[in-house]
Amino acid sequence: MSKVQAHSGRYSIFVDRTREFSLTFNAPLYRTVSFRPHSVEVEAWVYLTDDNSTAELGVQLVNSATDNTELFGDGIKLQEAAKVHKKWVKVAKTIVLPDSVKPTQHLKVFLWRSNATSPVYVDDITIKAIE
Repeated sequence: MSKVQAHSGRYSIFVDRTREFSLTFNAPLYRTVSFRPHSVEVEAWVYLTDDNSTAELGVQLVNSATDNTELFGDGIKLQEAAKVHKKWVKVAKTIVLPDSVKPTQHLKVFLWRSNATSPVYVDDITIKAIE
């Protein structure tokens, strides 16, 4: 977490040249929704520092909390989605989940450095399950 930039409140998550991943949301689907989701809508506020802020907001389904085998992965390429620097920009993407999704599988949402060599900040993430 960082106090350098924040869209609301005092903190945001971030990655930079030395930090590969941010804090991660990780929960079994059955604890987050009461139905089998067809897709998830992910929204976040993003602050890119320059052209080298090429991080991604990742979305994964994994087997469990102890088995991180990726069953599905997608995300938002933040440089492409935000397109501006030194300003908070809202990004969003609807991600269709595989038909084989099970309630015991874990949904993970995280900021991944990817090829970024400059800091990237993300705040106010929302995840909405869609039937």
